[in-house]
Formats: sequence, C-alpha cells, structure tokens
Amino acid sequence: MKTNSILRVLFVLAAFSLPFVYVAYLWPTLPERVPIHFGADGQPDRFGPRGQVLLAPGILMTVGLGAYLLLRNLRRIDPKQNAGGETVFKLADGLLVFLSLLAVYIVHSAKAGETDNVLFVIVGLLFAWIGNVMHSLKPNYFAGFRFPWTLESEHNWRKTHRFGGKLWFFGGLAMAASMWVLPLSNGLAVFFGIVAVLCVAPVVYSYRLFRKTGKTDSGLGMQN
Repeated sequence: MKTNSILRVLFVLAAFSLPFVYVAYLWPTLPERVPIHFGADGQPDRFGPRGQVLLAPGILMTVGLGAYLLLRNLRRIDPKQNAGGETVFKLADGLLVFLSLLAVYIVHSAKAGETDNVLFVIVGLLFAWIGNVMHSLKPNYFAGFRFPWTLESEHNWRKTHRFGGKLWFFGGLAMAASMWVLPLSNGLAVFFGIVAVLCVAPVVYSYRLFRKTGKTDSGLGMQN
C-alpha cells in the first residue's frame, strides 16, 4: 500500500510538472514576444510577452490538479457513497495526463509559431479513453450521464453507459483519425459533427429506454 501511494504521488508530480519542465527547457530559445492566440487557420493572431507562455500551463494544471483531487475523493462527498473506485480513478488519471499533454502542446505551438491538428487528435483520444472506462461507472451524482431517468434506474444507467462507452470510444478514435489525416478546416467540420453525435445520442438512447420500460428503480443505491 505504501509503495502504491508513493507511485501515485510520483505520477501526479510528473504529470503536473511536465509542462513547466518543458517551458524551462525551451525558455532560452523563446523570442521576447510569443503567440498567445491562434486563428482557425492555425496562424497566430495575437502576441504577448514571453512570460505569458506560462499562463496556459498554469491555468490548465491548476484545473487539472483540482479535478484530479475531486475525482479521487468523490466517495467522501457522494450522498450514496457510490462514486469512486478504480473506474473513477482511471478517469482522474486520464484527465490529468490529457491536460498535461495539452499544456505541453500549447507551449510547443508558442515556440513553433503555429498550431495544427494535433490538439484535436489529443482531444479525440481523451474521448476514446473516457469511453473505454465509462461502461463500468456505477450510478452516482458526479460522473457519467447523469439524467433524471438514469439516476432513478440502475438498469437505465447501466445500459446507457454501455452504449455511451462504445460510442465515445469509437467516436473518439474517429475524431483523432479524421484530424490526423484531414486538413484543419475539413477536419474541424468532421470533429465537431462527431462531438454533436456523442453528446446527443446517449441522451436520446437513454430517454427512449426510459419511455420504453416505463419504470424506474432505486438504482442509485444498487451495485452493477
């Protein structure tokens, strides 16, 4: 147990520190003014002092660490004591790694003076990661598809998350693949089209299942 705790702390420190280590590595080669915003064509449209390259990593990793600690401690604040366990821990790990890689990429873009599709490839892989673990989420008030009818029915929750997990996994891979092979402008149309499907389809599926079964249960306190 002690070894696992040490490894966990080292993992968090490594993920949190990676963007700042990268900034330190690039710092001597950064120009006095760096891109701080990019247009839809991937070209910079606003510049700022070199120190502003720390702004995005600072914000992202503060948010990431806060979200990580929240997810790791959900069981303590979930009214049903049903949030937590390895699935939520995997979500916490994935989110922290994603935000760390995103911060690194933003710093890299400031150095390169342009951005490209890689950002959206990373986002697609995050969707795939979430989908890969979503199917085993237990009913709770904090993570997952928390609709009234899923929170009232363990059966609806389980089927919705199995459906949504598969959809997000393959949809995330499709998002990453499309942004990898298509030009930025064309890829974005496909990317946001898939995002819309991933957001809407689980709602429709879950609600239709609720209307079809016409019943609820006290699933929030049940186990899968």
